[in-house]
Amino acid sequence: MFFGHLPVKEFPQHIQLFTSILSSDNELTLGEYSVAKFEDLAVWKRAYRLCADIYKATIHVKDVGFQDQITRAGLSIPSNIAEGYERDSPKEKANFLKFAKGSTGEIRPQIYIGWK
Repeated sequence: MFFGHLPVKEFPQHIQLFTSILSSDNELTLGEYSVAKFEDLAVWKRAYRLCADIYKATIHVKDVGFQDQITRAGLSIPSNIAEGYERDSPKEKANFLKFAKGSTGEIRPQIYIGWK
């Protein structure tokens, strides 16, 4: 139980939100991309908080491989959202959102395993 002593109750809600938002290409590519910078995207803010929470939750994890894998997966979510935002074509933007969504699929079982 890697996360047993830490307040990580929000992890499943974070992941569920990302999966639903990133599943809808139209919501981000046509809706939220009208903001001036990626830091203003609500989904990026949630991804940033999730990433920070993961770093805090795993700081004392003794399994370095697990810690490295989950922090890398967590970091890739806001990173891919940001990189997609900075791309010019709608196809490139969509590709990076799909990468971010893929990272939510990678991190979900890691969180479940760390919670046990």
